[in-house]
This record gives sequence, structure tokens and C-alpha cells, in this order.
Amino acid sequence: MRSRLSLLLLGLAACTSQIVGGGDQDGGDPPPPPPPPIDGSTPPPPPDGTPLPIDAAPVPDATPDGPCEGANPGQRTAPGFGAPTVSTSGLLVRVMNNCPFPLWMHGQGGANVLQPDDAKLDPGETQDYDAHASFPSARVTAFVDGPRQNEIQFVEMNFGNGELGYNISYVDYLGLPVEVDAQCGRTACYAPVSGILDGCPAHLREADRCRSPGGWCLDHANDPYCKALDASAQQALSHPKCQQDLASWGGSPSQIGTTPSVYGCRDFWATSAFCCALVNRGMVGAADPFDVCAFYESTPYNTYARWVHERCPQIYAFPYDDAGEQGGYHQCQTRELRITWCPGG
Repeated sequence: MRSRLSLLLLGLAACTSQIVGGGDQDGGDPPPPPPPPIDGSTPPPPPDGTPLPIDAAPVPDATPDGPCEGANPGQRTAPGFGAPTVSTSGLLVRVMNNCPFPLWMHGQGGANVLQPDDAKLDPGETQDYDAHASFPSARVTAFVDGPRQNEIQFVEMNFGNGELGYNISYVDYLGLPVEVDAQCGRTACYAPVSGILDGCPAHLREADRCRSPGGWCLDHANDPYCKALDASAQQALSHPKCQQDLASWGGSPSQIGTTPSVYGCRDFWATSAFCCALVNRGMVGAADPFDVCAFYESTPYNTYARWVHERCPQIYAFPYDDAGEQGGYHQCQTRELRITWCPGG
């Protein structure tokens, strides 16, 4: 099993960021989703404690674009979901394939595997699943070459005690546009699948995906791209917050990590959400490190993360990418989740 980034710094309230991780670096089992957005907008449960009804239709977009992040390109062209084909007292997971090619579905949270497992969805087909009362640290994953063959994208979620949290993560790679929505809100990438990889940094482009630099640089450590953030990372370490995190971390200077570690928020950068985001966004030395309008404006920065946010706003592009509501995470009490692959056609 490949290691995942640890969500260890949930106690960053002293820092104005309170950034948390939203995805993993190289696959493996997903962690529980991050906590609610920093604005504290999670809806309370019903006052009488009764369960909320299953959502009957998609809700308006509750993940607005940031003040300087471009409008989500494209729009949903997929049809709506019909009436559910299964009933459940737990979580209903509904999946639609709007891509022009078949996909195979695998969903698992803990020991709970969605049935029917490895279902093939041809273009336009849907599948409903009873995820039962507990679906912890879960993923629903799409494969393109047959059952469990060539994972192309996934959605992360966590469900228990009637509480659902979910997000899309392009932290490892971007392979397919996807929409995920429930009563809590919607996060989506509506770019047409035919051009989803347009503009991917050339060295990160693979046949069917754009690979994140955090993973790519593990195999190309001597490439100049994998040294691009070395100087700004060193400069960031002089920031008072980073100094504080260094002291708490207690590792040796040789273990801090350079550009590949910054891209993937590993080593010291895994323990300092603030500092990792600061360097990835090109905000080292900025008067306001959380000025969304200045993200990715001053080189050097994570060019993959900038590209992801231009193609698919409000979706995690690197770990700890949810300060300023950049990650599109939602959480509330609800019992239905809808996933649409290639929602913009």
C-alpha cells in the first residue's frame, strides 16, 4: 500500500489558514475527508433528530468560484437522474456515465464494497448503489480498460451517522471531468472530455491523463522542473509561521525536503499546511498569503495546480488546497450522493 498524506495539523486554528489536505499523492486508501470549510457553514442536523429525506433532485451550485478564479468553463449537458432503482435507509450513491466510452465502477469504503461491483456503464447508463449506514473513507473509482483496469478518476467521500462529506481530488492526476453533488452542494468540472487535457504542462502529459508533479518528480528528481521551487521553499522557511512549524516538527534539515516534497506536501511540508500552500501558490513574500486574487501570479509556483484551477475551478490540485475555499469540499446530513462522469459531454 502506498502511503497517504497525513491530516495531522487540524489544530492550525492559530494560523488564519486552517488548511487541510484533500487528496492523496499516489493512490492507496483514502483518508477521511477534510473538515468542513473554514467559514463554518456546515448545516446543522434537524432539531428533532429525524433523518433528512433522500434528495429528489440536484441542488444549486453551493461551491461558488473564488473572487479571482475564473468561472467554471462549460456547463452540465448530461441528463438528470431518474427515479432511484434501489431503496436504502443509509446512503444512496447514484452514478452516471456521460462519457462517450464505457467505464467500470468500483466503490469501497472500509469493508463495504458497493454492489454490483465492477459494473460496466456504457455511455448514458446509470447505476444506483446502497452504501448502507456506514461508508467510511470511501472512494468511487472509474476504470477505462475493464474491471480494475486503468484507473482514470475517483471521487472521495465519508458517510456515517447520517453525515456525508465528499470532494473531487485532482491531487494525483486529472483524467476525467466529473460532477459530484448532494444536498450539501455541488463540485464539478464541466470541461468537455475531448479537450480535458488541453494545456497540461507538457512534461506531465501522459496518454490519458495529466499527472501531478508530486508524483512525476518522484521519477524525475533531476529534471529542472523538479527543482523549480527550491529557492522559494528555502525562503518560505523564514516565515514566522513556518519557523514555528519547523520547531514543532523537530526533524533534521536534511529531512525538510525540496521541490518534489513541496509539490506533494511530504516530509516537513506534510506537517505544515500553511507553508506547503504558500510555496505551491507562489505566495512566498506576499503581504496577504490568502489573497486568492494573487494565487499563481508570481513565479515560481506549481504550474499543474494553476492549470487545474483554470480548467476545473474549486477542485483540489495539491494537498492542503482548501484555504480560501479552493478545494470544493462539502459536508452535511444527507442520504443521497450523485456522481456524473463527463458531465459537460
